Amino acid sequence: MAKSIVKYTLLFLVSTIITLLIVAMAGYYFGHSWKFVANCIYGFSILFFIKKYFKQNARLAYFIAVLPSLIIIVILFFAYVKDPDSIFILAIYSTLSFLLGVLLSFIAVRIQKKWLVIVPMLILNFWFVFYGSELLLHKTNYETYFGEQNINVVNVRFLDKNNDTIVLNNPDKYYVLDFWTTTCGVCFQEFSKVEKLYNKYKGSEVEFYSINFPLRGQNYETAEKMIRSRDYTFPILQFEDDNMKWLGKKYNVFAFPTVLIIKNDMIIHVGNIDSAKRRLKKLVKKPKP
Repeated sequence: MAKSIVKYTLLFLVSTIITLLIVAMAGYYFGHSWKFVANCIYGFSILFFIKKYFKQNARLAYFIAVLPSLIIIVILFFAYVKDPDSIFILAIYSTLSFLLGVLLSFIAVRIQKKWLVIVPMLILNFWFVFYGSELLLHKTNYETYFGEQNINVVNVRFLDKNNDTIVLNNPDKYYVLDFWTTTCGVCFQEFSKVEKLYNKYKGSEVEFYSINFPLRGQNYETAEKMIRSRDYTFPILQFEDDNMKWLGKKYNVFAFPTVLIIKNDMIIHVGNIDSAKRRLKKLVKKPKP
């Protein structure tokens, strides 16, 4: 009896450690896409492990093994219910893949040709890593999977270095606006992509502007210093106010970074710099070489 208690306790501890390692290593270092893969493979492998090493009381052993992951799923679910507009939705998808792996393992043990289950599982995992996770993240952050929008925006204007108003109303131009703030770490990670696209389309019908949303007590010089010290050359403008609600109401921007493409006073795209890049390829046939 004592040996059984120790055995099941060790099983629970090992399962907990593996679950937390997946959360820490995949969730924080490799992203939710690889966390999806890790959870799916882990969920798939548990049943085979239990059948081999816990032939007696296999159901109890299996429940103990999956319990830590089930607890994580419940925690994420309640976190999402409390804050449905947060990144929790992507964390839920990447964690629910554990249950997908569990389901596929029950199917696999009942058929002779296990590759009929394993191959589709691997295909799904690779799809999620290279495509699906980006779609979900885009939907979570920008309420659209691919970025298409058709929102009228009146009087597109910002402030320059001299605090003069710059109006972006040339009907022949596509305006790519990258909204950011000085406390946004992801924004700075994306600036290299913005710089690359800016140089690619320089002198064309596409104009790039880095739009700084000023925090209280900050000014244009604060933003300019942070950008130029990193050797970026794209133009910088500043939003006219530090009111986040006004920013959202006027430009439909609720998070940073957000990239808009505006044409003829219409927001035709909202998303990140990667989705904006794909949209520009469709809009502009021959950018500057």
